[in-house]
Amino acid sequence: MPWTADAQGTETDAEAAQKYWYDDVLNNFSPEELSTRSNGDLGGLNGSVVGALAVTWFLTFMAMAFGKDLVEQITRVTVIAPIFIMILMVSLP
Repeated sequence: MPWTADAQGTETDAEAAQKYWYDDVLNNFSPEELSTRSNGDLGGLNGSVVGALAVTWFLTFMAMAFGKDLVEQITRVTVIAPIFIMILMVSLP
């Protein structure tokens, strides 16, 4: 994982996670920089975070819009298949 501690043991997992958060996710804004910024100065967008959010929202939409049909098909197989298997088991000698 990118937020785990380094192999030399110079930083803990918490320090590595904090470094990953500030350097990679928040685009190198240190805690000092964040505290001195005004509310209107938020900085630029992180492309990987925006892309991940777009994919997440798209998958959420697809699940809400078309998930019902998929669940219906899965339910048909999981409910009917055991009945047929029980009939086969009882009918075989």
